[in-house]
Amino acid sequence: MTPIDSASQSRRASVRASAFPLVLFTTWLVAISCTDSTVPSTPGRAVKLAFTIQPQNTLSQTVMAPIVVAVEDAHGNIVTTPGYTVALGLTANPETGFSGTNDVKTVNGIATFSGITLFGPGPGNTFTADARPDTYDISDSIATATSVSFEITSGPAAKLAFTVAPSVVDPIDAITPAVAVTILDTAGNKVWRATNRVTLTLGSDPAGGTLRGTTTVAPSNGVAIFSNLSIDNPGPGYTFAAAAPGLAVETSNAFEVRKPLTFVSVSAGQLHSCGISTDGGTYCWGRKTGPAPSGYDGIAEDVSATPVSGGVQLASVTSHVGNCGLTASGALYCWGRPAPTGTYSPYPVAVPGAPTLTTVSVYNHTCGITPGGDGYCWGGDGATTYSSVPVAAAGGLKFTVISTGYNTCGVATTNAAYCWDYNNATPAVAMSGVSFTTLSVGEEHACGISTAGAAYCWGHACIDCLGTGPGDNAGAVVGGLKFASISVGKWYTCAVTTAGAAYCWGYNINGELGDGSSGNSRSVPTRVAGNLTFASISAGDRHTCGVTTTGAAYCWGYGYDGQLGAGTLLNSTIPIRVR
Repeated sequence: MTPIDSASQSRRASVRASAFPLVLFTTWLVAISCTDSTVPSTPGRAVKLAFTIQPQNTLSQTVMAPIVVAVEDAHGNIVTTPGYTVALGLTANPETGFSGTNDVKTVNGIATFSGITLFGPGPGNTFTADARPDTYDISDSIATATSVSFEITSGPAAKLAFTVAPSVVDPIDAITPAVAVTILDTAGNKVWRATNRVTLTLGSDPAGGTLRGTTTVAPSNGVAIFSNLSIDNPGPGYTFAAAAPGLAVETSNAFEVRKPLTFVSVSAGQLHSCGISTDGGTYCWGRKTGPAPSGYDGIAEDVSATPVSGGVQLASVTSHVGNCGLTASGALYCWGRPAPTGTYSPYPVAVPGAPTLTTVSVYNHTCGITPGGDGYCWGGDGATTYSSVPVAAAGGLKFTVISTGYNTCGVATTNAAYCWDYNNATPAVAMSGVSFTTLSVGEEHACGISTAGAAYCWGHACIDCLGTGPGDNAGAVVGGLKFASISVGKWYTCAVTTAGAAYCWGYNINGELGDGSSGNSRSVPTRVAGNLTFASISAGDRHTCGVTTTGAAYCWGYGYDGQLGAGTLLNSTIPIRVR
């Protein structure tokens, strides 16, 4: 082996040392080259949004700090052009919300939301942001962004409030809906973290009643719910008193303890309901129509069954915007809106020129049938022009049933169904080839029951209201059920089988189908909850009422005008008893 002298070793070490910086330099150039090819020096197209200033925990009913949303490309670069409009939405529990401008145009790719006021305390809130280009020939799809979770806070507990309290109480059963007391701060915000235990007593006890049940309850989410209370002795003028440590006593409105009414029939209208009791009284509940105490549709609510004034004893009643009814002898009386002369009437008044009738139906117009089977209408249908007095329906047909909606339909003595409207005042056959015993008309559609007990529906498709399955085609209602009666609401339908079971189908945003759900329409008949046995059913605009075979009246669906008659201004997805 040839020995390596010290000079050669020195030269080799020098070469290695001089090559090391070159390797580092080359690596740096490669890294720069890769970085430049991955992250452009100018922004690409917009593909996403990002909250660059997130929402903060904020006191309810106060303005929150500004929120900033940026339009970004795939690498997080802010896209300054074109301009976009960014929209905010609050994803939260139903009790929370916000006000303020929620659509903001971007400036250099940034949307700043200022002046947003939150309300309804609660945790777990997030904002979502989506964007649309201000230039409509831009087709970029931009992903929605979601903010961090934040809380809408409240101040310390300061007072109590009855948020659910009765107007009429059954002396036997538990008070329903359950009495609820909410703990509030000074601004009226619910204190959802409050722990003050709430105790109920009788504030006034005019009939010497005894309050039974659990009377001290710990709040959940700021609300103390008393689910099993009852009061034994009937009488008017009772009140509840609510107390909690450190808070002032709060007294409820006065309520009455009385046995529930029983009914022969009930009619669900637009924003109210009316019924005939078994003792011959006429009662209505829901929104009123005018300054007097007993009309229905405009300025105040009766949340439980209230006697109709005027001294006229009616045998039947029908309701929509206004009301009409017949005496036992067939005399026609109407009240509310529209009244017989087109003006408001707070109590039943005789309709001038009306013939004796066996049945009457009211919607935006009114029609009835005489003992001889002749159909009469007034108020805009049954003729091509408005009439304030009853006029004979065109066509010369004899009817056994007549029903009003936006149009009018009837069952002739031949069992054929006929319908007519403003544009064609002459009745035309509906569902040719089917023999009917009864029918009902709503806003968009009509349904009837054949002589074999099958249900048929026709008219405009209105969110599964025909009950014929997907597609909403006119024809037989699916399911093979046999029905005894049927009632068409605004965008839904209900019917009672020959065994007394109630089924509904169609639109259900307010729980008007009564199956315990809301929001999902049904394209096929769905059983009403509660296993009640019904003698009749009535579908209104957004709520439904029925009478059981024992005379108990139940309502369900939209209730914010008191039209359920259960003593509250709340919706119900299941039948609750009229008080």
